[in-house]
Amino acid sequence: NRYNQSIAPDPHRTDYVKFGGLYRDVYLVTKNKLHVTFNWEYFDAGVHITTPTVNTNNGTVSVKTTVANDNSVVKNCKIETLIIDADGYVIKKLISNTSIQPNSKHTFRQSTVIEDNYNQWSPDSPYLYRAHSIIYENDKPVDFVENTFGFRTFQLVKGKGFVLNGKPLFLIGANRHQSYPIIGDAVPNSFHYNEALQYKKAGMNILRLSHYTQDDAFIKACDE
Repeated sequence: NRYNQSIAPDPHRTDYVKFGGLYRDVYLVTKNKLHVTFNWEYFDAGVHITTPTVNTNNGTVSVKTTVANDNSVVKNCKIETLIIDADGYVIKKLISNTSIQPNSKHTFRQSTVIEDNYNQWSPDSPYLYRAHSIIYENDKPVDFVENTFGFRTFQLVKGKGFVLNGKPLFLIGANRHQSYPIIGDAVPNSFHYNEALQYKKAGMNILRLSHYTQDDAFIKACDE
């Protein structure tokens, strides 16, 4: 999409400008043959975190982690998932073991209840935990992955509107596109974070991301 004074970088009539090429972070990752898969590979892949129950004083977190054995022999695999609070303390340690057949995958399913150091997530108090998973081959660490998550529940209630963690929340927001003047869609991560901060300072607590999956950096900034 080289600049051309007479042609806008738009393949068709749309209500927003479309750019092409690599405009987000790109990583080349080298992994051990015994490793956590990537989330986009299959339906059961990578790390999938849910919070099946969210109560006032406690919550349940469920972590589903898929590990691939690309070796030609069976491997004894252990996964150790650490639940870490916002202050950096390990509040739970989940350990599972299994043997994974050659050129096969296994999905570990781990869950626990958080009572001590339990905090709910909200726009005014965006409390995030970390799930830090380490993969061991015969007690030797060979891979790790870390994700953040929060405890929150929301619903639409007649007469109350949007209810977050049991309390009505008046939603104030806007519609956001990812492009910037001059630089188009190739927005630095720091810009994404700064823009999320600007929305926050303007009193907003919700955003519509149109019309596409936007940069992970912006989603992460919203979580924070």
